[in-house]
Amino acid sequence: MNMSRIEIFCRVIACSNSLKECPGTYKDLSNGNPPRGFYFLPECVNPKILVIGKNPGHAFQEEANLYKNQPLETIVSNHIEFISSLYERVDRFDSKEKRSTVFHHNLRRYLAYFLDAEKSEVFKHAVYTNLVKCSSPNEQGTLHKQTIKNCFTKHLQREINLFQPRVLLALGNEVFNYLNRVDVQIIHRCPLFKIKHPSYFYKKEHEAQILSDLKVRMRQYL
Repeated sequence: MNMSRIEIFCRVIACSNSLKECPGTYKDLSNGNPPRGFYFLPECVNPKILVIGKNPGHAFQEEANLYKNQPLETIVSNHIEFISSLYERVDRFDSKEKRSTVFHHNLRRYLAYFLDAEKSEVFKHAVYTNLVKCSSPNEQGTLHKQTIKNCFTKHLQREINLFQPRVLLALGNEVFNYLNRVDVQIIHRCPLFKIKHPSYFYKKEHEAQILSDLKVRMRQYL
């Protein structure tokens, strides 16, 4: 059955998996903490890159307020609008706020380099999602294997089939190792690459060479 992006992400938000099925996660729609962690723009029809993170962090309070007691389609559209506004202003935050947006700053910077695009244009060519859609109490903790398997089977496989990207870009070892183990490259005929999780910086003296080597490897597919 063909499904639209809105329909797929409405299913993500309305996911019925329990804590028993997905241990180590939490969701609370009434308080503005739904499954989420996806970002796409309508004009990005055939993305060159599908970025796959680990799972969404804790919602900003201004973000959570947009989701409380809202219908599913409104939550999807509000989430997209919030992330869009975040990327528009991420370089203008003060020093305290920037500590919470290192991920967004680095991810957009990396994508701009790989795609040879302006930072403001990268999401015309890339889509972002997560291996697990729910937040976890310990953002730095390792995800439960059962949780990853259930979320991959129920949601991420459907997203990859929908977007049909040219390249999968895993953020960090945990995501890369799982996708590599399940042979996602064979299942979806899509090459898999890895980058350091954008919440952390590469060593300054190593970053340029690492990114350059990765770009050379990705270029044949982009």
